[in-house]
Amino acid sequence: MEYYNNIQAVTYEDVSNIICMNTLNSLYKRGQVNRIRRAHNGYSALFVVGSFPLKYRKLIEEKFKDEMQEIPVQKGLDNIKEDMQAVMYFSEYVLVDGRHLPADKQMEYVNNASILNRCKEMIDRSNQMRARTSGSKLKKLI
Repeated sequence: MEYYNNIQAVTYEDVSNIICMNTLNSLYKRGQVNRIRRAHNGYSALFVVGSFPLKYRKLIEEKFKDEMQEIPVQKGLDNIKEDMQAVMYFSEYVLVDGRHLPADKQMEYVNNASILNRCKEMIDRSNQMRARTSGSKLKKLI
């Protein structure tokens, strides 16, 4: 069993002692099981665990109960660091009428700046990886 785009999935090899290949193919053709990756180039086909009929799903969950407990960590926006420059900027920002920004607006703008900084870091890291493999670069945000 593995996670594919944060979806629990199994290969035929994982469930071969639970369900035979012909039955799995029939369930797929009837639309009772969802396939999220076709078999190709040495990769096995992946089927969504949650899409199996209940009698098979219970057996699969029983077989992989240790792995079912693990929840994959979503990568990306989970380690956002607060942008201290944005905090300083928006705390000192003065509106046209001479007032400072309300605290809730300051927090909103700082959060937006922090998220955009994290997105920029992700794009930069992706471009570095693409450069190593001679791939095309993503467009820069700033």
